[in-house]
This record gives sequence, C-alpha cells and structure tokens, in this order.
Amino acid sequence: MLLALFMLIGCQVEAPKNPLAIDDDGDGYTEFDGDCDDRDASVYPGAVAEDVYKQCMLDRDGDGFGDANAIEPYAAGTDCDDSNPLTFPGAAENESDSDCLTDEDEDGWSAENTDCDDGAVTTYPNADEYCNGVD
Repeated sequence: MLLALFMLIGCQVEAPKNPLAIDDDGDGYTEFDGDCDDRDASVYPGAVAEDVYKQCMLDRDGDGFGDANAIEPYAAGTDCDDSNPLTFPGAAENESDSDCLTDEDEDGWSAENTDCDDGAVTTYPNADEYCNGVD
C-alpha cells in the first residue's frame, strides 16, 4: 500500500541492496556468486586454470595452479609451492605431466630429478655437447 502511494505521488523507491551482491574488488564476482575473497581481484571462482568446478582457489604465484596447502574458504589446488611460478604439476614436462616439480630454467627438466644445472637452459640430460669448456 505504501509503495503504491509513493508511486502515485512520483517518488522513486529503491529496493534494499544485498551486501553480498556488491563486487568490492571489481573482478566480476561477488560473495553471492561464490567469491571467497572479495577484497582480492585475483581470487574468484574459475580464476585458477586447474579450477574446473569453479571453486575458489588461491594462486599467489600466478602459475595457474591453486595452493595445495590452502585453508578455508579456499579450495585446495595441486601446486606444492605457491610462492614460485616455476613450480607446479607438469613444470618439468620431460620428466612428468603430473608431479609437482621446479624447472627454474624452463628447459623441461627439474633439478630435483635430472637437470644437473637448472640455471642454464642448454644444460639438461642428453643435451648436445659443444666444445666450449662447459660440461
């Protein structure tokens, strides 16, 4: 009845706003949409590449893999070192597609297993040998 009276006299009536429907960090998701940290624009459902179920994962290093040690409200991912963007499952693709390894020089091999110099992209198992004084 009150709404009809306001409409008759030309008053605009605003619907009450749901605080969960406000996107505080501007990432396109609100708490209502499942954003578990609406203060961080890099955290929202589907922000992490491995997040196929649109869960809310934390990816501090931006490598596309969620932190394996995350606690609520974040879903756990598979990144064993979320502080290093060169450490994630399959980083050393010549060794494993699924093991969480570090490949500092991004040559496809890890120092943990087979790369004897993970600081040199030309040094790895079965690399070409050149007569340059470096083995």
